[in-house]
Amino acid sequence: MSVKFRFSSIADMLQKHAQNRSDEKCLYYPKKNQSDSYASLTFKQFNEVTNHLAKRFSNIIHQKETNKNPVVCLLANSDVDYLLTIYALFKLNVVVFPLSIRNSDAAIKHLLEKSNASYLFYSKAFSSVATTFDSIINLHQMEELNISELLDYKESSFKPEIDTDEIDRICIIFHSSGTTSFPKPIRLTTRYLFGWFESFASEMDDRFWSDDDLVLLLLPLFHVAGFGTTFIMFYVGGACGLPLGDIFPPTPKQIIKSIEYTKVTKVCTVPLFLQQLLRLLKEDENNGFKMLARLRFVLSVGAACSPDICKQLTEHGVKLIIGFGSTETGFILVSCYETNNKDQWQSLRKLKGRESNLSFLPLDSDNQIYELVVNSQDPFLAPEFKSKKFYSIGDLFKEEPVGSGNYTVQGRADDILVHMSGEKTNPLPIELAIQQCPIVEHAVVLGHQRLHCSVLIELNSKETSKLEHSQIEKQILTAVENANTNAPAHSHIAPTLIKILPLDKHLPVTNKGNILRKQVYNEYHSEIEQIYEQFLNQSNFNSNHAHDNQQESWTKKNICDYLQETVAEVLHKPIENFNDHSQSLYHLSLDSLTTLQLRNKLCQKFGFLDQNIIFEYPTIDALTDQLFAIVNNQQPRQSDDPQHYQQTEEIIDKYINLMATHTNRKRQITNSDHLRKRIFLITGANGSLGSQTLLQLLNKPQVTKIYCLLRGPDAHNRLRADMELRKQDTAVLDDKTRIIILSTNFDDDQLGQTTNIYQQLQREVTDIIHSAWKMDFNLTINDFDRECLKGLYQLLKLAATS
Repeated sequence: MSVKFRFSSIADMLQKHAQNRSDEKCLYYPKKNQSDSYASLTFKQFNEVTNHLAKRFSNIIHQKETNKNPVVCLLANSDVDYLLTIYALFKLNVVVFPLSIRNSDAAIKHLLEKSNASYLFYSKAFSSVATTFDSIINLHQMEELNISELLDYKESSFKPEIDTDEIDRICIIFHSSGTTSFPKPIRLTTRYLFGWFESFASEMDDRFWSDDDLVLLLLPLFHVAGFGTTFIMFYVGGACGLPLGDIFPPTPKQIIKSIEYTKVTKVCTVPLFLQQLLRLLKEDENNGFKMLARLRFVLSVGAACSPDICKQLTEHGVKLIIGFGSTETGFILVSCYETNNKDQWQSLRKLKGRESNLSFLPLDSDNQIYELVVNSQDPFLAPEFKSKKFYSIGDLFKEEPVGSGNYTVQGRADDILVHMSGEKTNPLPIELAIQQCPIVEHAVVLGHQRLHCSVLIELNSKETSKLEHSQIEKQILTAVENANTNAPAHSHIAPTLIKILPLDKHLPVTNKGNILRKQVYNEYHSEIEQIYEQFLNQSNFNSNHAHDNQQESWTKKNICDYLQETVAEVLHKPIENFNDHSQSLYHLSLDSLTTLQLRNKLCQKFGFLDQNIIFEYPTIDALTDQLFAIVNNQQPRQSDDPQHYQQTEEIIDKYINLMATHTNRKRQITNSDHLRKRIFLITGANGSLGSQTLLQLLNKPQVTKIYCLLRGPDAHNRLRADMELRKQDTAVLDDKTRIIILSTNFDDDQLGQTTNIYQQLQREVTDIIHSAWKMDFNLTINDFDRECLKGLYQLLKLAATS
């Protein structure tokens, strides 16, 4: 496929826009020292500022450099200075390599060496990391840019250097997770970057990205999709916007304020930010969702977006589009946005600009599961992957419905974990590091489609028999901490996300000792869910237990001292690093994982605290003032509502009294044949968990009958429809002697059944599985009682009399 590009080079693109669109805005960014409002640059200003910077950088690079195209690495926060630096370096004919600030020191060293980098440009915030590499690379600490001053300079005489083969020159490197211990550098050409726009040719009548768009970018610039979106908008002559705030990532409130900027037409983000937004949007449901619904679309990339998030957005009129691709390929698939079906986000199709070079190859004899591959002749494939006939993406798909050309993602062919943030973790080196501990037999790192990693550990029974329980825990904790050292920050495992299995439990492995991951998820599903539930809700647990919040003992000074000590402990850094109490903790490497750990520790001391307290008060000084106000009752806790406490106590008392008046008439079963047979009662069989449970039970010969209780009328048809929607086998429902489907009413003492049927349940049921539980955390206390607790009580009563 031959593609005629609009420009001959990146410098040519910026120069022509500066001439032909001189007064049109191309970039919106937070004002310096006034980060809650926007400043902007026109194409002419952007070109001129990057010319001045290129001239400045040329004095640093070329006076030492003999290599024609040296690699220049960047280590800094994603802000306007970072973006301007990248485009300025493009004009010097160098290869730019943005490094993730979440990489470990060992990973950065590996990338510097593998890319044969000549320079490391870094900001002051990362000087302690950068200076550890002064023996292997030229260092340059970047000054904070004064953009206004640069604009006041007279027009630059700088002329960009352009290669004759500029289109196919390596101009930038991004790194992916790879399949080795460290991230892998992926070298990309100017052709590849131009392909980010050309891949969307013919989409929306060539208006998927247009010159009247202002796209808000909620992705870091060291992420290929983050930088690539800026490039698309500059290519087409549109504008991009960086989120408001002093530092990336922005808080949910800053995201909303950024979106409220009336000129924003589209948003490009990862699912994590959409999840964080939902809570705030629901506070003002009428206006909150309208703000997103007015956009032309919201594009979610980088990771799978949960069905719950997608449904909530689309049901409120938000045009949600899912983009799919990789660092090696760029965008290649997109959700079926043309249809009016609100569930269109579930299916992906080939981008029209790439479809001729994409193939779905069947992996099994039934042609049900497909592997997506890219033809090596694809003009936008990264050059190092063109040596073989095909390049495999590594993800698996299913065509639904068959023959439609629409596909749903089934998972990854390899073991890479894709987090909700879009970041990826290679679990193998972490597992190997943990398994170096002599008391560890096997370890499996988990975290796919979750925000953080966790680990299940199987102990070596022989080695652990020599140790006390406290010694075992200490050795395991040390092993995990050592593994964290060489892992990127987003892959770190918190102590509360470590699960040590009992000695009689074993992880499923092959004969060669390789972990069978899918089997792990199946066998230890409940344990995995419990790990994350306890971690995410630990602070709520702590608030129900005694804590050290004694009003008279807390002064501002000892709160401040305690915060400095605790932050140092959580981040595993010397306490002296945090002497500047006015500095943002996020500048000092606090991230989402350590934020949760820090909040959990604070809740142990101060009781329940708002989930966003550290995001809203990110310095030790600000957090000290807020905590001091809370302990002195000058500032309310968000959920500290006495009326809710009173209602909760009344509900608890109600059920205690009900149970006290209930006579336990449990029968003694003596029929040994009956003991060998199991008759189940399941609630919520029309849910994803309940339907899977139903199918699993039907595979067990000892299960002779299953009662399915569903809320509301027409239970049988609703269950069938929900199973069809999940592509499950509905033929099992035809065996009406083994599956009995009943409509239920949990408010009723007999669960909405006649006396005869209820007594039949009492006689026959041996097991109850209750999965009809409302997972809506916005329910009021009384709603929770009506929707959940009442039904639980009725089932307990049934169990007690069966």
